Amino acid sequence: ILTCSWAKKDSIKLWDYGTGSLKATIKPDPWDCLLYAGKYVGSYFAACGGCETNLFRIIDLRSRT
Repeated sequence: ILTCSWAKKDSIKLWDYGTGSLKATIKPDPWDCLLYAGKYVGSYFAACGGCETNLFRIIDLRSRT
């Protein structure tokens, strides 16, 4: 499960669906952003965006950048 939360830090997280445990916290770049939404784009990428820095990201989930 991909979550993108309205938080200043650690806002992008990956969770294990079966156990509910946190798999990873992703920090792809140095800019913190209050996120509105996130979505898987295929198997290897996620897209997320929010406000404050008006940032839109495409994240490579293999390298988490």
